[in-house]
Amino acid sequence: MCGFAGIFPLVPFASPEDLAARAAAMAASIAHRGPDAQSVLVEPFAAVGFRRLAIVDLVTGDQPVQNADGSIQVFLNGEVYNHLELRQRLRREHGVEVATGSDAAVLPHLYERYGPGFVDLCNGMFAICVLDRRDQSCRLYRDRLGIKPLYVAATPRAVVFGSELKALFASGLVPPAVDEAQLVPFLELFYVPGRATLCRGVEKLLPGERLLLRDGAPPQRERWWRLADRRPPRDGEALDELDALLADATRLQLMADVPIGISLSGGLDSGLIAHYAHQGDARVRAYTIAFPDTDPGELACARRTARQLGIEQMELSAPAGDFLADLDETTFFNDEPVADPAFYPALLVARAAAAHVKVLLAGSGADELFAGYGHYRLSARQQACRLLYLAFGDRLGGRLAGNRHPPAVRQALRAFGHTRLPWHALAMTHLRPADRAALQPLVRRDHLEEVAQAFVDGAHLDPRNQQLCVDATTYLPHQLLSLLDRTTMGASIEGRVPFLDHRVAEFALAVHGRHKYGGAHENKRMLRRLAARYLPAEVAGRRKLGFPNSVAAWLGPDQLPAMRERLLGAGTFAAGALPRPWLQSLLATPEAARDNALTLHSLLVVDAWHRVFCRSGAAAAAGARP
Repeated sequence: MCGFAGIFPLVPFASPEDLAARAAAMAASIAHRGPDAQSVLVEPFAAVGFRRLAIVDLVTGDQPVQNADGSIQVFLNGEVYNHLELRQRLRREHGVEVATGSDAAVLPHLYERYGPGFVDLCNGMFAICVLDRRDQSCRLYRDRLGIKPLYVAATPRAVVFGSELKALFASGLVPPAVDEAQLVPFLELFYVPGRATLCRGVEKLLPGERLLLRDGAPPQRERWWRLADRRPPRDGEALDELDALLADATRLQLMADVPIGISLSGGLDSGLIAHYAHQGDARVRAYTIAFPDTDPGELACARRTARQLGIEQMELSAPAGDFLADLDETTFFNDEPVADPAFYPALLVARAAAAHVKVLLAGSGADELFAGYGHYRLSARQQACRLLYLAFGDRLGGRLAGNRHPPAVRQALRAFGHTRLPWHALAMTHLRPADRAALQPLVRRDHLEEVAQAFVDGAHLDPRNQQLCVDATTYLPHQLLSLLDRTTMGASIEGRVPFLDHRVAEFALAVHGRHKYGGAHENKRMLRRLAARYLPAEVAGRRKLGFPNSVAAWLGPDQLPAMRERLLGAGTFAAGALPRPWLQSLLATPEAARDNALTLHSLLVVDAWHRVFCRSGAAAAAGARP
């Protein structure tokens, strides 16, 4: 695990030393991603800075790694879990003996033998940078499901890239500035959709994309992987195949030369990962991290799981924290921010775990692949409304729906017979109609454009799997995996996600959606059936609980003066960029602030991002923590 950042010049720079200094500053800005080692490589056509968190091959695993003659240099952020298998393949097919034990060490040899498509052979989470001296090219890759990030900005002088936005700022070539076209989408979704970012002029590589940089040619971006179809499993064999896939995915992700832990909650996702991890390595320890207000039932179920599996468990305490007081510091780590309220407690959890382990396995991705959310199923009443709308039009269906459904919901129900997009959109967006009306003059792009395109791309799937595919390719990488990466890397530990082995993801979408959602409360049906084999009955049947957050408490009445100062004060970003009457309405009374807590949280995140990166200037861009 590490972070890297680099520069691909389009015009000559003052000197190699200038390039080296810029690359070193970029690497220094993301030192938290790799506190164990650093390096800078300067080629005539590119410069890359690197920070390492030593997980595999602690002694000889520094980067870059290279082929035999040094013509190919590679940097890896992440892990290649099947590197032992790839070593054997290189030896068997090409007589190549890879020199060191690092998983990254196979990459230059794979690129040399199999060409730019070598990543098809890799099972892992990664961002990869390949510098090829033979044609003076730079190739960038992002993993299939977007577990690791990669940002790119094309400037008049160079193409600049890195594992975090702040690394691009530290180059001195990319000024930090809010792209106001992304403000409303960010407030709607808690993240900026598509390739865009909150920073003007900076894009992210999408999951499964690669970028080719060559002198004299524009950057060439293309997809190297999509969440494609595979043969559906036979109904009687599906559960056993899923069992075997998860066992093998977890086995591969136990690869490390440092202690590994499991983030064990009281739910079935982390419980299953704990089962497979314990089967693969009995020395693995489970960590249950609790806040002062954690539900005692959550702790009790985690204890029962650990006891039944025979796995050693530690319960750690995380502080409640002070959201507003800590906001500038957490914004530094949030980087290209997500407004998910889970970010702050997740960062506190990662810091608590970092005192004990360098690698933490988590159950992320199970909800998006196996139907863990309520919006994947209509209630019986809503289904009846839908059928009546289809059969008789608005009049009779509207009577049944009555006043219990607002107009937007009734519109979604009418359209549901043709597409689930409107219904899905209601679950994914966070602004109210009055907010949208107030912000309409600021709208410059459709925040649902990416989601709508994902619905089109998944039109061949059954309706529930279509929704799952949409979430797995939009919400999951942009919000949840960004949160996982920032919080774990902010604490200098590595988060791993066995459910997001690409083989598991492909299997999940090959299983018909009817097998994933049962009755009104039976989400994740397949995983519950699997959990019944290994976990306590009360865990296998337990309803889903979201990650704990206390936004209403963080932004309680005693915080109202501070929020007004941050969002309405002279010179603040929010006051200058957003309609003042709307902001005042959100903060008019303690009751208004409570009712609009999620929107206020998003506004505070954006305002803090502007303050930390845009107003702080060079200090923040160079990586100085607030």
